Amino acid sequence: MSETPEQSQSRREQHAVYLTSQRATESSQHRETRLTQQAERQASLCISETPEQSQSQREQHAVYLASQRASESSQHRETRLTEQAEQQASLRMSETLEQM
Repeated sequence: MSETPEQSQSRREQHAVYLTSQRATESSQHRETRLTQQAERQASLCISETPEQSQSQREQHAVYLASQRASESSQHRETRLTEQAEQQASLRMSETLEQM
């Protein structure tokens, strides 16, 4: 028996809550190890995929992001955009400092 879209969404939300609680209590070393392993896996996948697979991945991700954006609250949208702006400013600042 396959799950309904609502069941699938509920399962994903429950998993997100679980991951958030796990990440909140992990040590900085564990976090660093997890992120490094995740980056290595992603790099390995990117190297082995064909251009068509890569394009398909980007398209699927764009659809996913569009659906997420469509259902987010205005408060969440504002928070997301503020965080993105802060990240961009931080990146620009570090690039500027490295060039000095």
